[in-house]
Amino acid sequence: MNQNFMEHTFNLSSKVLFAFVPFWGFVFSTIIAIGYFLRPKRKENSLAGILFFIVAIPQLSMTLEIFGMYLSYPRLAFFFPPFYVWIGPLVYSYFCQILNQKFLGRKFYLFQLFPFLLVSCFMFALFNEPISSHHHHQILDFVLLCIFIYTICFLIISVREFFPIFAFSNFPFPKIYSYTFALILIGFLDVVFFVWFQIEKTFFMMVLSYLTLTIITILIYFGGQIFPQYIANLQEEVKKSKYAKSRLQGIDKEEVIGKVKRLMSEEHLYADEDLTLTRFAEYVNLSPHQLSELLNQNLSVSFKTFLNQERIKAASRMLIEEPNRSILSILNAVGYSSKSSFHVEFLKYTGTTPTLFRKANQLSEI
Repeated sequence: MNQNFMEHTFNLSSKVLFAFVPFWGFVFSTIIAIGYFLRPKRKENSLAGILFFIVAIPQLSMTLEIFGMYLSYPRLAFFFPPFYVWIGPLVYSYFCQILNQKFLGRKFYLFQLFPFLLVSCFMFALFNEPISSHHHHQILDFVLLCIFIYTICFLIISVREFFPIFAFSNFPFPKIYSYTFALILIGFLDVVFFVWFQIEKTFFMMVLSYLTLTIITILIYFGGQIFPQYIANLQEEVKKSKYAKSRLQGIDKEEVIGKVKRLMSEEHLYADEDLTLTRFAEYVNLSPHQLSELLNQNLSVSFKTFLNQERIKAASRMLIEEPNRSILSILNAVGYSSKSSFHVEFLKYTGTTPTLFRKANQLSEI
């Protein structure tokens, strides 16, 4: 009787002790996710919020498993795996947002729906089968192993995107670089531990994998205190390091900028609808990378933005100086082949449509 009581107490204590790791990881990840959603710049922070909310799900799942919820409700285990599919793509998107200062397009996220739906259908099929503990665990383990390998692929791509910036940095690296690299390394190790756990099924690897995941969330929390504007700060450091070894050494920047502007204002190169960065760089005897850096450093614009600005400025002059000329003729004359593209860019840079712009200037002359 006493022995049974002691065994029960030990088992309960063990559950509470080891459930502490994934449970608090789940709590920390959820709090961090909510914190990102509550920040002022929602578009900038929403991606991170979604990422940490998704990271909280496997920790919740393991907490339920440790406390025996899957023994009472075995089909509950099939609800969570489809969401694990999103961890890798979201991590990759997060680093693209930092390094490229932009969000990946809709096509990327639509493509990620396929593995999510595939795993969802697989889990739904298992859900509707009669429960067979050993059989279901084998299939579920195989699916989880595939998901973790899928996640590792995206982590490797993320590392590949991040590492080139070290080539432009001098040692010692900025603290924010070291912090980011530590997160990537620990995240990679964590997924390796998860894969190892799925293969060997050792209790030690289970605890190690979820402990590592909890450490990541804690590091992210403290990193948020050290770098309150983490994304903005890292983007700034990337920008600094990128231009630390400039490709423009020995080039008279003012002279080249003057030539760039003359080619637009006098030679009207903007009228060429097939004008590209590579072709325009040939006119000023620079490489495409040099021209791109020159425009970013001196005019704070990309080549595409610079070209559209010049086209819209030319179109605005024509609308005023040639009141009888059709808008279709003008948009073709400044290098646009699409009426919709012209209207979108014109509205973007002037705040009005070509027709209203022309009417407003005609009234001002009366």
